[in-house]
Amino acid sequence: PLPTMLRAGVAGRPRGLPLTLAGDLLVPFDNDIEVALGAEYVDLKPVFLRVGWNSFGSNFKGSGGDGAAGLAVGIGIDFKHGWQFSYAFAPGADLGESHRITLTGGLY
Repeated sequence: PLPTMLRAGVAGRPRGLPLTLAGDLLVPFDNDIEVALGAEYVDLKPVFLRVGWNSFGSNFKGSGGDGAAGLAVGIGIDFKHGWQFSYAFAPGADLGESHRITLTGGLY
């Protein structure tokens, strides 16, 4: 059978704070429930600073007990015409470090 998962999330910007906060609940049919939380600092536009945590990362702390597994930090930069460059770094303990680079945009 194919892997199946229910996922629900919410995001919003609290009044008076220069942050966007987000949270996801992931319910895989064949595994434990996961929680993901994130925040984005928006007062430096067009630059956005990001931090996140995912409970799934605790599965990969290994014998070294890497307390940073599950955390991620990143940056996003908006460009003209709706394009954005994003970079994220996530330590993964036994899995090693992850560097993610994304370029998003649209065609007009």
